[in-house]
Amino acid sequence: MIRFSVNGAYIADTDPTTSKDALDRVGKGSGVYVVSLRNLAAGGKVTVSAFLDDSGKRGDPIDQKTVDVINGVKDDSSDK
Repeated sequence: MIRFSVNGAYIADTDPTTSKDALDRVGKGSGVYVVSLRNLAAGGKVTVSAFLDDSGKRGDPIDQKTVDVINGVKDDSSDK
């Protein structure tokens, strides 16, 4: 199993579905996970950390990535 967490945003959903354990999400395999984030701060940063699951807790780190959050694009659909 794999555990991952996000700093700088809130995990709204994942595909495939994961379970919650405190601040971590727990996946059943080490495949590709699509993570939907909320509460992103324009101009901020988001860090995603992944760990092996070690008997229900964080084990060895797998990887950590930090990305910049760009300013959002205005949705003009309501102007029509």
